[in-house]
Amino acid sequence: QSIIADPFAAQQQHILRSVAFLRAHPEEQAQRAVPGLPTYQPLAALLPRLPADELLQTPRNVRILVDEALVQAVRHYLDHGHCLERWRVFWRDATRRAMKTAVGNNKNNNNINNNNSHKDPESSSDIDDDAKYFLTHVLLKLRLIVGFHPDQATEALMDLAALLQVPFCAVPCCVFPSEFPHRRLPADDGNNNQNEKNNTQRRVRTHSEFMDYLKHKFAAAPVQEDA
Repeated sequence: QSIIADPFAAQQQHILRSVAFLRAHPEEQAQRAVPGLPTYQPLAALLPRLPADELLQTPRNVRILVDEALVQAVRHYLDHGHCLERWRVFWRDATRRAMKTAVGNNKNNNNINNNNSHKDPESSSDIDDDAKYFLTHVLLKLRLIVGFHPDQATEALMDLAALLQVPFCAVPCCVFPSEFPHRRLPADDGNNNQNEKNNTQRRVRTHSEFMDYLKHKFAAAPVQEDA
């Protein structure tokens, strides 16, 4: 079982259709499973490792942001005797922020997926039950955290994995330096940027710097370059 944590409604039907097609056409699946060929498809290579009669379960789409606020809320719960009061406050705010993010990025689309629409945190009577369930039955029982093209969630998902002491796998992508000005690396000898306030450190601005930052912060995690 798995979940998708994303403020946007997950679009998973195309993956399920691809699975159905490949299972119905084994010769096509075998051809697409060969690495190095123009037709290579990772999904085709994965299918033989699954039982032929196993139905793929659609992950639950939990529409929240994976960010520092989430990490700190979980940390507070674990450090303060499993008190739910602050977690419930976080959950209400997180639900509102996720809704605002989704609507703001779909302002040219008036038809947001109603099947996965947010509940109004102010009018939903079971919001506290949802908050408790997600924390105690989902987050605290995670066994693996994966981030593929996670954008702003990259560092937070790694922090969450470290906090929960579970393995993670992430493919860092965009850096967003203006949104994370706290990220710093030791300045190169003789190349200190005089415009930086701290002349012993430099801002993380490029993808390679971001990778160096993450490798330093999560030194115990194995890194595979150019996978």
